[in-house]
Amino acid sequence: MENESETRGPRRIFTRRVVIVLVAWAVLTTLGSWRHQRRWIDEAASDSWVGIDAALQVMVLPAWLGARTVGNGYGVANSLAWAIGVNSIGFGALAVAYLVAHAGVRGLLIPKSRVGDSIDPSRRRLLLGAAPDAIAAVSGCGLLYATVVEPNWIRVTRTDVPIEGLSPSHDGLRMLQISDTHRGPRISASFIAEAVRLGIAQKPDLILLTGDYVHMGVEFIEEGAALLAPLVRIAPTVGVLGNHDWYAGAHRVRHTLTNYGVRMIDNDRCFLTDQCRLDADAGTLCIAGVGDLLEDHVDFDRALSGVDRSMPRLLMSHNPDAAELPELRSHRVDLMLSGHTHGGQVRLPLIGAPGVPSRYGQKYAQGLVDGPACRVHISAGVGMSVAPFRFGVRPEINLLTLRST
Repeated sequence: MENESETRGPRRIFTRRVVIVLVAWAVLTTLGSWRHQRRWIDEAASDSWVGIDAALQVMVLPAWLGARTVGNGYGVANSLAWAIGVNSIGFGALAVAYLVAHAGVRGLLIPKSRVGDSIDPSRRRLLLGAAPDAIAAVSGCGLLYATVVEPNWIRVTRTDVPIEGLSPSHDGLRMLQISDTHRGPRISASFIAEAVRLGIAQKPDLILLTGDYVHMGVEFIEEGAALLAPLVRIAPTVGVLGNHDWYAGAHRVRHTLTNYGVRMIDNDRCFLTDQCRLDADAGTLCIAGVGDLLEDHVDFDRALSGVDRSMPRLLMSHNPDAAELPELRSHRVDLMLSGHTHGGQVRLPLIGAPGVPSRYGQKYAQGLVDGPACRVHISAGVGMSVAPFRFGVRPEINLLTLRST
């Protein structure tokens, strides 16, 4: 009778747990489907739901990847039926995994009478049976941090960059780099506005925008550019396009940014005078730019040829992998400024950033590094792409101060 009661108790607990999990599955499936429709189909979601929507999507991300493979692309995101199916399967898989973990623990921990066993079986079952709950709780907290907290925890990095032959007028020049704002369903207008306000507070002398201003749709182009307009009012502002700007419509993005006062220099250049004004033909600091490595063409000759060899040169390229192109080695470049990688968005202890979108691994993840022809500064950016989370790689804007050597 004692063994039977010891067995019946855990069964009742497990049955109650199954009921709770089924209710949670139904609630999360409904919530996830509704939020998907609001953000991705109706495009009517408010900024305040961005983090929660990201958390719900990450929980069923494997199911979404499978659905998009079966559905042959991202078009399935426009179907509510697909959203309901994906959320049902995705949250169902999590529920089954949780229950299997509990069932496995229960099967292993049904107490067996053994001579000399000094551990109370019920205590063992209570302590070890809580392991799946603890794992679920820690995972949930980590998920909320990566989707709600860190993506909104922006920072300013500060770096001094020595430049040979820099004009005395530009010694101490404060350059603000803002990259990868990705205005779209995952990155709110209010967050980009916060990044811009933070940048203005640094009192820069020159502002460099290194691409990916919009994400997933032409409807975000106007607002994505307008959010950057306050920068133009405080300092000369120069920009190049990124691959996502090409996906949205490169010519329209370029035209809109130009209308707001940004000097666009894809495969082109301009000059900064000693009075910190931009000039098309003459100055004491060359600011050159090249087209995006993935979606445009990179023309170093067009951007840099004819510039006095003694003049210091900055080069803007959205994708830092352009630093590896052999054609660059025939030109003087003192500093390249890039974005694109987002720092990999996830950085783990001992491992680093395993998902950097670069052919050269973690070399160009973020920060100031040495390329074959010049130093490269890579910003981890403001927004996100592909995966809606950050972990160990906070969003950032970058203040670089030029120093004469």
